[in-house]
Amino acid sequence: MHFRAGSVGRLSPGVEARLDPVPGIDLDGERGGRLSIRGPNIMAGYLKADRPGVLQPPEGGWHDSGDIVTIDDAGFVTIRDRAKRFAKIGGK
Repeated sequence: MHFRAGSVGRLSPGVEARLDPVPGIDLDGERGGRLSIRGPNIMAGYLKADRPGVLQPPEGGWHDSGDIVTIDDAGFVTIRDRAKRFAKIGGK
């Protein structure tokens, strides 16, 4: 019921999505953009070199996934491109 071939599924309950426009990227007229998410299960923040030992949460609670996605009317998310250079796969 929550599977659609070619998509990564739907957002988990309680997770909000924000799509920011990406200049120069054509998504064939579909609703999409750079995906940021927030919710109770999203990471609490980063530990960065400029402030060792201090957890720095994402601004406004929004975590930038680095993915350029489309979200259809049924809520299925399809990754179309990457805005960040790296993607973690299997924790690596």
